[in-house]
Amino acid sequence: MPRYDLAKTCRDSAEMLGFMRPDKVVEHRAGPDQKRIRGAIMADPAFQPIPRSVKDHTGSVFGRLTVAGFIGTRPVSAGAKVKNVAAFWCRCECGSAIEVLGRNLTQGIVRSCGCLKAETQKLNGRASRTHGMTNSREHRTWLGIIERCCNVNGKNYKRYGARGIKMCERWRISFEAFYEDMGPRPSGKYSIERINNDGDYEPANCRWATDQEQNRNKRSNNYIHYKDELMTVSEASRLSGVPASTIGGRIKRGCPQEKLFIPYPAFRHEV
Repeated sequence: MPRYDLAKTCRDSAEMLGFMRPDKVVEHRAGPDQKRIRGAIMADPAFQPIPRSVKDHTGSVFGRLTVAGFIGTRPVSAGAKVKNVAAFWCRCECGSAIEVLGRNLTQGIVRSCGCLKAETQKLNGRASRTHGMTNSREHRTWLGIIERCCNVNGKNYKRYGARGIKMCERWRISFEAFYEDMGPRPSGKYSIERINNDGDYEPANCRWATDQEQNRNKRSNNYIHYKDELMTVSEASRLSGVPASTIGGRIKRGCPQEKLFIPYPAFRHEV
């Protein structure tokens, strides 16, 4: 009994119906919200008129993708509701063609048919394997840096990305590179610190540091001399026993350096 070839039967049926033509072989790779038809001999689907409510991206280029035309809407879950989202047929530089939701094009979520990710993994020697550290402390730190430097809608973007602070390209595209440069986080008491507060997140400007070490490196810190050493007000308070609020108040009132660390009862007599 001859073996039944389901794939061949589907191709033959599609060609008879006019959906395929034998002169163009296109391999379709799957990505977020993409349709996959592997090894099919396909023509472009029938494009539809674009409704007034949908922005026309025909001819626009997003990464490696060029939008060929509008092919309708697709139901997408949005919490408890289902919304109809515009979908476009796109041709990739590698020769493949895919269906992509319009919002995934404009938001930069989809930039190729999948070939870009494969090439990047191959270039970094990471094809067919993952780092296995998802949800680790180091991985959450890496995601946090991307969030505050690259996500304009992030709650901390105005303190980082909006100030021009960037994440170096080596780290941005590869968690493995970040982990290789920073090493494991010593303990839960440590977090990532930029040595130069106005510098970028890059190997030469980052280290693991405790909260106390990071507090010394704040832009808002006031530095004073105590026993011939330059330190923050909080450090001087800890060493002298005088509350930091008291030292700060004396500085604002213009007290001389030698009277900043006098205990309160003695300070009254000095004044």
